[in-house]
Amino acid sequence: MLSAHTFRSSPGPYYSFVASTTPASPWNISSPVRADTLPFFQHLLGPSPPSAEECDNIADTLSRDALLACSDGSHLPTAAQASHGWVIADNIETILSSNSAPTDGHPLSLSSYQAELSGLLAMLYMLYKISRYYNMEGKKATIYCDDKGALNNVFRQPRLGLTPFFTAHYDLLEVAYEHLSLAPLSITGTWVKGHYTGQHRTF
Repeated sequence: MLSAHTFRSSPGPYYSFVASTTPASPWNISSPVRADTLPFFQHLLGPSPPSAEECDNIADTLSRDALLACSDGSHLPTAAQASHGWVIADNIETILSSNSAPTDGHPLSLSSYQAELSGLLAMLYMLYKISRYYNMEGKKATIYCDDKGALNNVFRQPRLGLTPFFTAHYDLLEVAYEHLSLAPLSITGTWVKGHYTGQHRTF
């Protein structure tokens, strides 16, 4: 599991978070993922988003239906810290891009579930941006995660009525649903056992 990063609280709801974009910011460098990315997603993806070359490699892997992705989250209650991370690789375990970031939220509301959701959402956003830019219509991608609850909530059909709005961190789920529906890819979520120490520890 990822180690928690230093907590950075936001002044309001997730969508109002304003990240610094100084001349040294990686978001001033052109790439399919970095272009026109709102501050919320900049913060979600972390300080080293995929470069143009990495996006090319990810798109090439997607075109061969050989892309594997993994996200994870961590929460340290005693320090009120949480973080999430992601890795994108091909089916022979060559890492194409990876990063981590602090998970935003009020210290009393942070949880490992929120961190896992943030990692999944970061992955969905990247796949959405890259697949739209390179026109990856009908291609396939798999996201692996060790949190069954987060996976089930993200990849199941959204329920109708008022009940879903009482689900924990529904704001993140709503954004995840939107990007799943807009991406031209077929994206599936698969559970993997966390902290596995047995034989055949493949990606």
